[in-house]
Amino acid sequence: GINAEYMGLVLMSSNKNGDDLSEMKQFSSRFKINRNDLADIATAYQQRKPEKLDDIEQINARGGIEGLLDVLQVNPATGLQSNEISERREVFGTNMRAPHKTRGFCQIIWDALGDTLLRVLLCCGIISIIIDESTDDDKSIAWIDGFGMIFAVIICVLVTAVNDSQKEKQFAELNKSAEQNKMINIKRSGKDESKHEGLAVVGDIITIGQGSSIPADGILLSGLGIECDESGMTGESIA
Repeated sequence: GINAEYMGLVLMSSNKNGDDLSEMKQFSSRFKINRNDLADIATAYQQRKPEKLDDIEQINARGGIEGLLDVLQVNPATGLQSNEISERREVFGTNMRAPHKTRGFCQIIWDALGDTLLRVLLCCGIISIIIDESTDDDKSIAWIDGFGMIFAVIICVLVTAVNDSQKEKQFAELNKSAEQNKMINIKRSGKDESKHEGLAVVGDIITIGQGSSIPADGILLSGLGIECDESGMTGESIA
């Protein structure tokens, strides 16, 4: 959690929309750094060891905070200008989250058939029909017992599939509603604007208050009394 106002520089968009980096413009003469360089910086700090949590070698090697602001062409006092947002999306990528993919009804049925017990009953039903048709004198009704088992499996699978399908639709609606409410404060053209986190681009100056989430990898520019709980990300308990 963040216990004080935080002003940070967006260093790396999350590429949540699954952009194809091979088709993305990797370098621009205007910017003296590319997406891969920023990814290397972010990865280095995500993988840092506990005894080196204060190590900022990667940033210092590029001239510190001022150096990064320079290569990203960012004025921290005014933020980005509206007319350069599309160019930054083209060069560095988008922060939009890819829509949650729901399973089709046929896929749900197939997954429901993954239950071992149902598969055993299905096999038993087929075997029963084959044996009864081969050995029973009255073949007109010999198939009934085996078909009964198969029919029971079909009913069970369909009921499970319908329930799972309804749950997935409800989950997708909840996700969509939650995504629409993820707003952050971005400084653009000298003004603080409230925008969806997916509209943030590399170089944006964002302000995050208590209880807010950080929408992308970034660098702290200023703050007071900041506390961050990384236990959910690292799996380590809070000492």
